[in-house]
Amino acid sequence: MNFIKYCILFLLSGLLITCNSSKIENKLRTCVNQEIIETYGIIDEEFDYYNFISEVEEAIIDLGIVSSISSESYIMLIKEISKNSDTLKFEKLNNKIKQLYSQYHMFNAFNELYCVCVDCPFKIVVQEKSDINSSLLFQVQYGNQLEKKDFFDKNIIIEQIENIEYNNDFDKIEYRVPIDLYIMHELERKYSKSR
Repeated sequence: MNFIKYCILFLLSGLLITCNSSKIENKLRTCVNQEIIETYGIIDEEFDYYNFISEVEEAIIDLGIVSSISSESYIMLIKEISKNSDTLKFEKLNNKIKQLYSQYHMFNAFNELYCVCVDCPFKIVVQEKSDINSSLLFQVQYGNQLEKKDFFDKNIIIEQIENIEYNNDFDKIEYRVPIDLYIMHELERKYSKSR
């Protein structure tokens, strides 16, 4: 009988943790969407910034830059961008991202970096205090570090990816979005300088 009680308690505690995590991720999504809508004056009530990022991730796969959305693939991608390898492939990706920005009536990654990587995560950490998960804390920490380095430092980004994966959160887009933005911003910087 005691064994059954412990099993039920264990399952319920796991459910509560999942619900709390989901609540935090929903608050993060809401904050990011509101900030982006205000930044760009987007009128579309169906707008979801995470749909935009999903399309960017699809383009990364469709162009053969990575084979899957995984921490290993993203680490490889960050290293390739840092080495300036296969610039034609990255230029195609940058052009596709520009098309997506135009479709969504937005401008460029730089406009979203602070909101998505620092401001909204920090607001949620402050609001939630004890209910916060460590992946969001990492997002705030690394966002602050990367802000001082123009939002791209290979070693810091790889460390962030590894910590998100360690917490089993890399499959959640809310924690990948900053990584996607760092990549997008770096591609913008590289290809705007070369022109």
